[in-house]
Amino acid sequence: MSNRIFAVVALAVALALAAVTQLIPNEYFFSAAYTVLLFVILATAWNILGGYTGYVNFGSAAFFAIGAYTTVFFYNAFKAPLPVGIV
Repeated sequence: MSNRIFAVVALAVALALAAVTQLIPNEYFFSAAYTVLLFVILATAWNILGGYTGYVNFGSAAFFAIGAYTTVFFYNAFKAPLPVGIV
């Protein structure tokens, strides 16, 4: 499959998943999926640094934790939506 076709299919799947999340009224599934995706990102960063380069770096986990706690703080304090918390 070419890169362009893969990008189109990936975008279609992402949009379909975003539409499905609006149909489910329970926030538990969204929260669980969000947590899983966060750990996928953290595992990928650890795989790149620790696996391919052999460099043990705890700084990426520290920055991940600071970002996660800051996002939760702003969400709880100001009820800021997720895109605002990411920026």
